[in-house]
Amino acid sequence: MLKNDIPNFCYTIKQVKDIIDAIQPEIDRINEELDKMKLDVHITTTSVIERFERDYGIAPDISKSLEDRVLAIINLKNIKNTFTDEQLKALINRNYKSDKYQVIFDYPDYSFNVLLQDDKPINNLMPAIEKAKPAHLAFFLSLLIGSLQITIKGTTIIISDLIRRCGTFNCGVDPL
Repeated sequence: MLKNDIPNFCYTIKQVKDIIDAIQPEIDRINEELDKMKLDVHITTTSVIERFERDYGIAPDISKSLEDRVLAIINLKNIKNTFTDEQLKALINRNYKSDKYQVIFDYPDYSFNVLLQDDKPINNLMPAIEKAKPAHLAFFLSLLIGSLQITIKGTTIIISDLIRRCGTFNCGVDPL
């Protein structure tokens, strides 16, 4: 408040008190607008997400939650950096919202496998990795079930090992 910023003896003068009391509501309104503007500068605290979407070339989709829209902008912003192991882990932490995962890098085959250890939704994770990774890298998302069994169409299947299939007609041949 303005009256707290001036010496007390000044506020006791009637004319000064009247002026301060008259302009105080306008000063309060300006301070509120400044606070809103400070929040709108950052992606995570903004109330005008459309501006950031426009800046990054994303079509605004009001059917998505505000959190998903902010996450899409942050993912797109971070693509501009070099894709490193640390950035991959940060991307997984942001989009998967869990630290129960492991990344296995297969450098000779230009691929990596993300082993997810709980059943959180991955609808944001897969497109984020696809956009961020370089084109020459392949990636796999694997969901590890705690009991090492899954149920498909009512039939329980025990998973002993993750097996990588070659994807060719000559099965057993290493892929190129």
